[in-house]
Amino acid sequence: MRQMRIAIFGAAEKGRFSYPYICCHLTHLFQTFGIAPKDTAGLSHAIQHILRGGETLFFRVEEEGFSVKDYLTGLRYLEKQKMAQPIDALYLPGVGIEEILKKASALCKERGWLLVVEEKDLFDYFTR
Repeated sequence: MRQMRIAIFGAAEKGRFSYPYICCHLTHLFQTFGIAPKDTAGLSHAIQHILRGGETLFFRVEEEGFSVKDYLTGLRYLEKQKMAQPIDALYLPGVGIEEILKKASALCKERGWLLVVEEKDLFDYFTR
């Protein structure tokens, strides 16, 4: 059975912005990204996914939920790539920005991926 692969966008203390890192071991994740900034969720979800035996395609963003340029660059990368191992889900913690969610939603619909957002972010999106 193949490992489930999810793409996660999140903040981290180090690593290139908007660059896809494939991580399937915690040591690689910590060596590449360091410690998660306070009040962010991307790295902690990547850790949980790896601990469950999954593989994470992690994109570092400057400010989780708000760095529109970083998100759109990462989404364009995903849109253009034909991956040997497909992605099963796209996780965007902290994102309530319409432009990002529309682009991500269209990509997920086209590719058959699950789009995962947090309840509070979806509430922010609907109540703007």
